[in-house]
Amino acid sequence: PPSGGGALYYYNGNVGIGELAPGSKLSVSGGATIGASYDTTVAPSNGMIIEGNVGIGTTVPGAKLDVQNGNINTSGYVLVPNRPAFSVYLTSSWTTTPAVIVYTGVILNNGNYYSASTGQFTAPVTGLYQFCFGGIKASGSTTQVGRMNLRLNGALFNIPEARTSEGASYGWASVCTVINMIAGNYVDTYNTDVAGWHSTYTFFSGHLL
Repeated sequence: PPSGGGALYYYNGNVGIGELAPGSKLSVSGGATIGASYDTTVAPSNGMIIEGNVGIGTTVPGAKLDVQNGNINTSGYVLVPNRPAFSVYLTSSWTTTPAVIVYTGVILNNGNYYSASTGQFTAPVTGLYQFCFGGIKASGSTTQVGRMNLRLNGALFNIPEARTSEGASYGWASVCTVINMIAGNYVDTYNTDVAGWHSTYTFFSGHLL
């Protein structure tokens, strides 16, 4: 029966809404809406819309869907159209050294977290990121080594390193790596030797895993 403030208490059995034989503590035959701003909105057929965060295995969800100490299984596709990602290349040969390499040819810049004016990618969220970089040594650098390194917040990573030989022009080198970044951290690539890098074929790319 109702008890104070319009509350309704039901201690035994299951509750059915639109269902005469509910199989769970709460069974709803149809759609459902949850949230002060959603209460007059029509839910999708046999679906649910929720205004706030949803927690599975946690009482303090910190995201729209927060799953703690468990797995999410799917037999279909998980689409992440707003995943931070970029792919850029040189539009002219780069010979300045030592210096940050600035790529002005942009193939992809999802979220605009790469700057074509500084050559830096800034992480919008904390997480694991994969980066790939490399290219072809510029023409005329036959006696010079081509070396390109990744930097995190201005600090140089000696390994991994994209390194060409001292042989003929157009030597090729590339490398991929995964690093942990905190939101607001930035990475760029650094030309660390005297050889230049050829336009078009020299690239830098990355994305949040």
